[in-house]
Amino acid sequence: MNDTPESRRLLVQCGVPIGILTVASFIGTAFMPYLLAKAPLALVALSPLFRHLVLAAPRVDAAPFFLVVVPRHFAPDPFFYLLGREYGRFGIEWAEGNSPFTGKIVRALERVFAKLGPVVLLISPDVIVSTLAGAAKVPFPLFVVFNVLGTFITVFVARWFGDVFEQSIGVIVKYFTAHLWTVTAISVLLMVLFNWYSSRQNQKPVPGVEKAPEEP
Repeated sequence: MNDTPESRRLLVQCGVPIGILTVASFIGTAFMPYLLAKAPLALVALSPLFRHLVLAAPRVDAAPFFLVVVPRHFAPDPFFYLLGREYGRFGIEWAEGNSPFTGKIVRALERVFAKLGPVVLLISPDVIVSTLAGAAKVPFPLFVVFNVLGTFITVFVARWFGDVFEQSIGVIVKYFTAHLWTVTAISVLLMVLFNWYSSRQNQKPVPGVEKAPEEP
């Protein structure tokens, strides 16, 4: 891992916006029932997860949906690309070692990326593949083109699913509206518990890696 003033500055410059976007995503996910019922465009602006895009699609016109979701979905990826380009294997190995489930995904995507390169971004324009693209030193303009195109495809597919399941989504929205504060409170509680459990899991020592002794 590089440890120079430039690399540390890059870590801060990328870490701050990533942190802000991550907090926004947590808030959107936690308050999903309320936002889906009352402000679906705000939901996908905060947390553009695929399931949120599908649920919000029937409730938002196409133009604002694409104008908000595409840049928001793309927003964290260049920062992960830069971190992957700077830290490469360290970032990938950290993901593999600290979360077995995520590690399996990373290793699978690594194998696919080794065969297809930036084309994988057309299928999965996310932070993991963006990190892999940076580590593989994919030219930044090429990364942007494939990532943005893949993001458009993802949003289009999500909107298609939303149209297909519009009636079922309407039933979900009616239920959320009828029990708004109860389901929102449950959603917030589940999000808090999930993040607590994830932080506990990430604190566990990685098998085969000894913990460095603490300085006196």
